[in-house]
Amino acid sequence: MLSRQDESTGRTVLVVGNYRPSLMVVRSLAKAGYRVVVGGGGNRPIVELSRYAAETWEHPRIEGGGTDFIDALEQCLSERPDISFVYPISEHAVVCLCRHLHRLPARVKAVMAPPSVVETCLDKPKMLKVAADLGIPQGDFGIVRSRTQLIDSADAIGYPCVVRPTKPLMIPFRKKASICSTAESIREQFRRWPETQETLLVQRYVPGDRHNLYFGAREGEILGGVEVKILRTDREDGTGLAVDGVSVEPTRAICEHSRKLLEQLKYTGVGCVQFIVSEQQACTPFFLEVNPRLGANSVIAQHCGLDLPVLALDLARGVHIEARDFFPPRLIGKRYALANLVGPTWMQ
Repeated sequence: MLSRQDESTGRTVLVVGNYRPSLMVVRSLAKAGYRVVVGGGGNRPIVELSRYAAETWEHPRIEGGGTDFIDALEQCLSERPDISFVYPISEHAVVCLCRHLHRLPARVKAVMAPPSVVETCLDKPKMLKVAADLGIPQGDFGIVRSRTQLIDSADAIGYPCVVRPTKPLMIPFRKKASICSTAESIREQFRRWPETQETLLVQRYVPGDRHNLYFGAREGEILGGVEVKILRTDREDGTGLAVDGVSVEPTRAICEHSRKLLEQLKYTGVGCVQFIVSEQQACTPFFLEVNPRLGANSVIAQHCGLDLPVLALDLARGVHIEARDFFPPRLIGKRYALANLVGPTWMQ
């Protein structure tokens, strides 16, 4: 319940979108001296139990458009002048704030990348074009609007191929991606066009390890980063959420590609750039996407010395931050594993 107003004015942060990295964010901000209010909303009631959470704000669900949530948020902030920051965690919360940022009081800052940057990152065809224009390798792809176009595009691109949604929050058949190994496979997996989708992305499948570069950036300049090789996801085919990974020596090509992308976007905030490193093609990194938010496994960056939650808040506050080199070899080989999709996290 929200009620307390005290000397924490200007140091109070409202964290919304209870998701896998929420506990990391709450702990980090509280240890940095912020007073953290946690949004409830009936989604995974865990983070509010943390001793680092000062209060809980129960609010309407963000999923499904978030209109009721934004109405409640606007009222909450009008009644709580001590809250100076809103920190969205889940993709639903980030997208919702992007669409309704104008409804936040001028004194309240959203801890996220600029809405135009977020929208570009989450629009997969747009991001693939940005990468292509910069000469960054990626699998051949096509955008389709029907089952017939889907099959024709896959046949033209070749097998195996991957089918993904083009827009955020639009997951067909409860899967982030579908790998189709043969012409028969795509016809079997997509017996009908998913009704929730206007378009789908068909892309040539590139076998290899997924590498995530967790970063903080200001106006496109990378201030610090940690590269992690994903060892396992929650799906056997490797398309799911990462649950096991290890920090690795920064890959020169991945660092350079990421710098180009973030400079082009003029990115300010924290996030993750993903690549597939193809062993079949001389370990060439192929661009996957830019996630303009924190993921649960970004806790490994914090373990390596890059406190992304605090860095994101400092960027929102306009604090001057010196750029740092990518992390030295002594921080290579740090490993994490998620016991389940909420936690706990194991580190080595």
